[in-house]
Amino acid sequence: MYSMSRYLTDSQMDADIAFVHSARSEADIIFKSSLATMAQRHSRFKLRYMLESITTETLWHGDEVLHDIGRLSAKSLLDLVPDFAERTVFLCGPEPYMQAVKRLLGELNFDMAQLHHESFATAVKEAQHRVKQAEIQAIEPANSSSSFMLSIGDRKRALTPEQSLLEGIEAEGLPIIAACRSGVCGACKCQVLEGETESSSTMTLTPAEIEAGFVLACSTKLKSDITLSL
Repeated sequence: MYSMSRYLTDSQMDADIAFVHSARSEADIIFKSSLATMAQRHSRFKLRYMLESITTETLWHGDEVLHDIGRLSAKSLLDLVPDFAERTVFLCGPEPYMQAVKRLLGELNFDMAQLHHESFATAVKEAQHRVKQAEIQAIEPANSSSSFMLSIGDRKRALTPEQSLLEGIEAEGLPIIAACRSGVCGACKCQVLEGETESSSTMTLTPAEIEAGFVLACSTKLKSDITLSL
């Protein structure tokens, strides 16, 4: 969630973000300094804290950062983000926390189709899997008889129809931001110059961008040999 928010704010996108960070205490807040800077620089990035206990008052200055004490509840969620029901919710954390939040949202009749989630354990396993797959692909490129060629500048890599553009880009060690990896944040936008692809998400792309060949690398697979611009 942090990397996605960081990308959106750094890119100056017109995104309305309510970032709710649950932690045991002020000392347990992850990325505290960076989050504070993002909130100061971007008026549409609203930083909210939900702490089980507060030991100092140094963090709180007027209404700059709304906060509540205890664990997330229906009342505290409504206090922190009154319009949460109108938003798309991204959830990440330990599995017990995620299950508790899902139950809470269900009790509040939240549209669960608007919920996207990823646990810490899942994220670590997926990252390890991506590294392993990239290492394998670097040694044994996809069989040319059942693959398409991805060309980026002077770099070429064969990909199977099941592999995403993002997998090919990362396997080549090329720079690309992939915050959500699920076609939601728009961080991995790139442009197909030649060739045919199939995308499962165009969520953050405008009609003009789609017409110009822009795709989300994490949600796009090859249907022919293609030339790509990052």
